[in-house]
Amino acid sequence: MTAALATLRPGATCCPGTLARRLGTTPAALRPVLARLAAAGRVRITQGGRPRDVATLRGPYRVAAARPEA
Repeated sequence: MTAALATLRPGATCCPGTLARRLGTTPAALRPVLARLAAAGRVRITQGGRPRDVATLRGPYRVAAARPEA
């Protein structure tokens, strides 16, 4: 999954539906995986441009690769 996100330009986000299609799964099946990756700091979940916890999200959200530490 992080490889699929790595194809995005730096700072870009992806719709979870698009990501799920790339991986041959559904957004619902992808959500717990995203939660684990976000908790590990490997992906960023945003809603309205702000970081969010995927476990408490309602409505559309975006996914991005985690920013490398400076």
